[in-house]
Amino acid sequence: MKTKALFILLPVIMIFTLLWQVGLIGLWTKGIAYIANDTKGFTDSNSHIIEGNYSVSIDLSNLESNIGKELYNDGTHKINVFWIVHLIITDLYKNIWSKK
Repeated sequence: MKTKALFILLPVIMIFTLLWQVGLIGLWTKGIAYIANDTKGFTDSNSHIIEGNYSVSIDLSNLESNIGKELYNDGTHKINVFWIVHLIITDLYKNIWSKK
């Protein structure tokens, strides 16, 4: 029984460790912010600059309508909107900005 559990548990731990090391666990749990906020691991020296000007069209009046939208696609890489995070604005925040 212990040998069977070991044969099951060991590959699971190895797969989890591999996914953690390549960054997929962080990407799945924290999204693109996991990469964007990692200034040590992801810099211009570890990536490349995409030449040219690009624009992104996002509907700010209806954020949910952007889910599924493709923001960038060069044939090899693409950026899609999979979910939207809403920030709750409190009455205090509204009052501060409405007085200006």
